Amino acid sequence: MSLSPARLRHRLRVVGAGLATCGVLAGCTSDGPSPLVRSFQALLPEDTSRQAADLPQASIDLRVNGNGGLFVLATRRGQSTYWQGRDATLVLKHGYLTRTAGIDSDLIATRVSGGASDATPPWQTMTGTAKYRVTRAWRSSDGALHRQTATAALQCHPSPESRRLALQTLALKRCTETLHWPDAATTRTTLWRSPADGRIWAMAGHFWPDSPEIAWQVARPWW
Repeated sequence: MSLSPARLRHRLRVVGAGLATCGVLAGCTSDGPSPLVRSFQALLPEDTSRQAADLPQASIDLRVNGNGGLFVLATRRGQSTYWQGRDATLVLKHGYLTRTAGIDSDLIATRVSGGASDATPPWQTMTGTAKYRVTRAWRSSDGALHRQTATAALQCHPSPESRRLALQTLALKRCTETLHWPDAATTRTTLWRSPADGRIWAMAGHFWPDSPEIAWQVARPWW
């Protein structure tokens, strides 16, 4: 099912204004889960490689708990890219997941800080183990809002590995991001970055405590 231009603009406004609308990084209450349709778990596996090859637009393959499909680039704002799927939207900044709308537990806002430069993400400049902070706000499946800041450590294997993506196979460095949260929870994600420029080509794992497993990879690049 395709979305009309009006519905697409509305969905992008919901994601793009998530922080301003809720004020969740400052704390707020919720009247319940997001009204957006939650259909990831109802989706059947698709041949995203063939779909991506048939489309000229930039695209990514997104999976939530193993279900999902192809997401197409809807718009860009600076370093943020907005991606539209069947009934969900997500935002990447510097290739790093920052927001979602339309899944059972939505990520409302993300801020990465404490690296060598807040303007340049640590995964693009790191030479050894990168240490920084990640502040995230999210809405759990019961509608409750949460905000926490985790200490982060990103460590990469020294040698690139062959990584098969939707449309090509690349030699990428596999890295593990470990987040230690104030409530003693620990979450980990794996990302695959270019050894040449540090761009993230794929990422998978749990991005906040009790989050679903989210995985995405670049199909057709947007840069």
